[in-house]
Amino acid sequence: MSVSLTKSEGYPYPSISRASSHSGAPCLSHGSQLTLSFMPEYLAPGVYIEEVSSGSHPIEGVSTSTAGFVAVSRSRILLGPLASFADFERAAGSDPGVNLPLAVRGFFENGGQRCFISQIAATDPLESALAALDAQAISLLCCPDEATISNAQAVMAAHCEKRKDRICILSSPLPVIPVATHHLPVRSSYAAYYYP
Repeated sequence: MSVSLTKSEGYPYPSISRASSHSGAPCLSHGSQLTLSFMPEYLAPGVYIEEVSSGSHPIEGVSTSTAGFVAVSRSRILLGPLASFADFERAAGSDPGVNLPLAVRGFFENGGQRCFISQIAATDPLESALAALDAQAISLLCCPDEATISNAQAVMAAHCEKRKDRICILSSPLPVIPVATHHLPVRSSYAAYYYP
């Protein structure tokens, strides 16, 4: 069946004309497209709700209760699972740095439940810290010392894109760069970038 829509003279709505194929079976010619929508027939008065797909999908919620932190430290060990900031203070020792304690405290104060901390030396590649977190079921990845690690934001985003089971939280450099001249360091569906 070949369908064409034409506008009838004096009648504002298109009319539909149909032509069958030689075999009598319905067919559509190449390049033709037909979209017909019919109103449902309601047999009783009342209020009816009809859901119509908009074509887009809602953002699905994911757990953010377990985080992996990467920290520049003198030791090269994996800490965790840690279930509280007090656990962190006991495990991290006397010199946990400046940024890591702030990040871990903020994580637990905002409802985080567990975290792992992968520590690397300042000369180690970031990939070694990320590899140590591969076996852990984390959903958030954060490196409070990312400003001290070369190309940290791109490496973390690539790691999350490859795994597809976690997102990384990235922060803007200090001092704050004016909005007019600021450029995003990465564009990724697996990264959240915080800019003041």
